Amino acid sequence: MILLLLSAGNMAQAGEPDEYATFIFENDVFTDDSDDGYTNGMGYAWGYAGFDEFSDAGTPGWIQWLSEDLYISTMPDKRRAMTYQIFQTITTPTDTDTSELQPDDYPYAGTLTWKVTQYAIDDQVTDTVSLLLGAVGPVSLAEPAQKAVHELTDSRDTEGWDNQLNNEPLFQLAAGRKWRLLDGNMAGGTDYDVITAVEGAVGNLSSNADVGVTFRFGTELLRTYPVASIWPAREVNPMTGTAFGNYYFFVSLMGRYQANNIIIDGNSSIFDDDNNSDLTLDHNQNFVAAGFSVSFKSWSLLFSVVDASKDVEEDDDDRYSFGSLSVSWVVD
Repeated sequence: MILLLLSAGNMAQAGEPDEYATFIFENDVFTDDSDDGYTNGMGYAWGYAGFDEFSDAGTPGWIQWLSEDLYISTMPDKRRAMTYQIFQTITTPTDTDTSELQPDDYPYAGTLTWKVTQYAIDDQVTDTVSLLLGAVGPVSLAEPAQKAVHELTDSRDTEGWDNQLNNEPLFQLAAGRKWRLLDGNMAGGTDYDVITAVEGAVGNLSSNADVGVTFRFGTELLRTYPVASIWPAREVNPMTGTAFGNYYFFVSLMGRYQANNIIIDGNSSIFDDDNNSDLTLDHNQNFVAAGFSVSFKSWSLLFSVVDASKDVEEDDDDRYSFGSLSVSWVVD
């Protein structure tokens, strides 16, 4: 709640930028319904677009102070946007019927994070800078959240949450760039584009370098390309508020080198690592995602399925999958 208040700041005073909001739900029930590694994510995001300077959107003073001299704020001839996100993730081992510690499998782990992302946009290139703060451990409320989701999806209860990772603060800094390399028109008024992306992130949550490409066809592609990503459902969908029936389909590919990940590496020693797993982080990962988005005037829906390589060397089943569903709307 404190982080929410920090981000809200004086937003109500801005008035002029367009404001959007999104509810996000991710779960393996959309694919194989097996609790094995990352199994559930849920969050709320909100954003502001249609302004030239971050100060025009009532950016909280401490964020303005951190970013006012960065390239994201000083590049000329750019449109700008900001998004905020509160997100919870849940990771569990394969065998959730035992209460015993399973050091040779994924640990029980929940994270609760807050993230702010700043965008500098033109018709061909989008730059982003983001800051993430949060925590892993019981403070994330992952255990009660999973029980609630399992009741809704009629899934079995899990028994090992007494072995979850301990409370530990999290942070991550990230910067990325997207290029809209190709775009054109197809028969029937449908457009297409190809977007490449690079991103680097550093933090105790994880540190990684990503390279990806996204292929899309549909309508309003120029408006929506800044948030095209391997996990597009976690972004505010700028198609919201367009004419009824605008849509696009997409396929994304991404490769990742990951230097550290607290879920696999476990708590740092200062926060007591008794519940850490004995797994070895696989530094190389790849992801494939496919999905669609459609608008309903003030509303939009985005659904995607992500298939990813496991991030541990010991897992014989080397891939996992989950679905993402987000609903976005224009805030009056």
